[in-house]
Amino acid sequence: LITAWGVAHGRRERNGVLDPNQWYPLSPLSFLLQVAWLELWLRVASPSTDQAKLPRRFRQVLFLDVFGDAEGWDPTQAEDEDAPREDMPDWNKELCAGADDDDDNGAEEALDTVTSQAATQLTLVQCAMRRWQAVPDSCFSAEQRKELDQYTEHFLSWGNTIAKELERRAQQPELKETFELELRPWQELSPEEHLADPFNKCLLGPFEDSSSGHEARQYHYDLDSQQTIYHENLSKVCPGALVLELEAVGAILRDLEHEARNMLELRIKRDLLAATRRQQRLA
Repeated sequence: LITAWGVAHGRRERNGVLDPNQWYPLSPLSFLLQVAWLELWLRVASPSTDQAKLPRRFRQVLFLDVFGDAEGWDPTQAEDEDAPREDMPDWNKELCAGADDDDDNGAEEALDTVTSQAATQLTLVQCAMRRWQAVPDSCFSAEQRKELDQYTEHFLSWGNTIAKELERRAQQPELKETFELELRPWQELSPEEHLADPFNKCLLGPFEDSSSGHEARQYHYDLDSQQTIYHENLSKVCPGALVLELEAVGAILRDLEHEARNMLELRIKRDLLAATRRQQRLA
């Protein structure tokens, strides 16, 4: 306002341009007020004094609160007033109060459980992928081949992620050999490994045979006997046989991704709690 008032009342030349030699005695006051305004906003935007260090006065922070720190937060509360403990996530309560040895043991046990589940799911996916990769290329349609390649890429990505996490688990060394970077072909497995396959005796498919020039015929592939079984003969040759479809492989992969994300989340929270406790001990 001071600047606008000075410009409006400044001396002008005949053509309406401000006189360059005009003296504005109140101009320093404008700069001082600008500094005070910026300082005010810096104080408003300053982070809270708790361990989260979040500028909670801004509502947009809630959209960036990936760890749920502001859960139960009331914007009408004072800046440094803690959120009610009963409204906080369980892991955040531990951050605020500190965790004892029992909490450490509980976190490790939970991580051990989730890690074992992820390793089991990884083994299941490997068995399913190995069976489908053993199907002759002549059986696949272009769409099925593209879909299988996508699943293979997805499997390798999450498999590597889980394998790196398993290497961190000194408490579970038996899980480190779970992931095979390059799956051994089905033909190289021993008879005992064939029998231990959770998809043993499952047919693969369905596929379509359009080589005869007539209407396409649907069939399944029996990996154990290395033969094709047409749909009309399925109930006679393999009564009650289960089918591992390509869509089922995709569903198993999605379960693997879910287990991997759970494992990563628990491990990150455990590391965060451990780092917080170290800082509290040094404080």
